[in-house]
Amino acid sequence: MLLKGIFWTNNKKHGFIRGTIGGYIMYPSVAIFFIFQVLFLKILTKALTVLSKGTKILDKEDFVSYGRINLADYSWFDRMNCHFCAYANGTTHMVAATLDEIGKCNISSIDDPEKKKAERLLSKAFFWAKPVGIVGLGFVLAFEKLLGYRRSDLNAIKDDLKRVNYGQGLKSGNMKSVYQNAFKLRILFQSFQTFLSTIESNWCPLTYANKKFLLEHQEKFISTGYDDVVKHIYKTKPNEMPVGSGREDEPVPAAVAIEPEE
Repeated sequence: MLLKGIFWTNNKKHGFIRGTIGGYIMYPSVAIFFIFQVLFLKILTKALTVLSKGTKILDKEDFVSYGRINLADYSWFDRMNCHFCAYANGTTHMVAATLDEIGKCNISSIDDPEKKKAERLLSKAFFWAKPVGIVGLGFVLAFEKLLGYRRSDLNAIKDDLKRVNYGQGLKSGNMKSVYQNAFKLRILFQSFQTFLSTIESNWCPLTYANKKFLLEHQEKFISTGYDDVVKHIYKTKPNEMPVGSGREDEPVPAAVAIEPEE
């Protein structure tokens, strides 16, 4: 078992009471990420198909990877936590990436019936985003109070999106809600992305131990306080975990705000 388990390593770092309560709070939140997949991802994929005329499609395997759960030193509990984290982060980032692709579309390139269809889909997605956002805020506040993590700065996210001209092609005089709903949804999911990266960077010893195993969006995560765990991994798994990132002499990349391609 990996140093008596990642969970107990974090209890030592955060304190038993805060670490235990904070750790177990995450399990009910799986319902939120399930909703992300079966509701938001489904609706937004349809909207992207309409706006892009079917030319853009995202592959789930590019966002959700369970490769890290296969380390032999993991207990079943550590594997379950890794599986949960991979699903939560991957699903959230896939929804956000879908919104990024939607933001690159040009609504003027489709005819009026398709414009109305895209408008209905984005309105539906934003309708469901309100209750999900409220519940999600409850989890964020719980982590904020227990573990001292800061919530995302929504104004900063808004400024970043405006700076990169997010969704400029979605603006339409008679269908303003298309741009407005896409923009507000992107703010919501960027806030989820940022907070999830904060949680993982503080809890997972592998976020910087082995960049080779990570997906592109995970390379933005930061992590500190786990040098003992990383050294243990390198010592016992030299073939599976080649030293390439996360060494003490290497700078740790900071989490960054969204930078959609222009």
